[in-house]
Amino acid sequence: MRKKFSKIAVVAAGVLMVSAAGGATAQAADGVPDKTYIVASDAQCLAWGKAFVASGEYKGFGCMVRSDGRWDLDLIK
Repeated sequence: MRKKFSKIAVVAAGVLMVSAAGGATAQAADGVPDKTYIVASDAQCLAWGKAFVASGEYKGFGCMVRSDGRWDLDLIK
């Protein structure tokens, strides 16, 4: 029984390592901001984000509120 449990533990650890590596690769390739600016409001974040995308320098952007009430403008190439 102990030998069987050891084999199961090794297989489970291998599956977890492969899953974690795949998740990290997918996250790094998709959705990681290339540049982040701190702006004062949601309106400013939207305006700046749309301007950067319209210029063609970036493909997309995201706005997230910070704990201090300011906003992060995340730009993605």
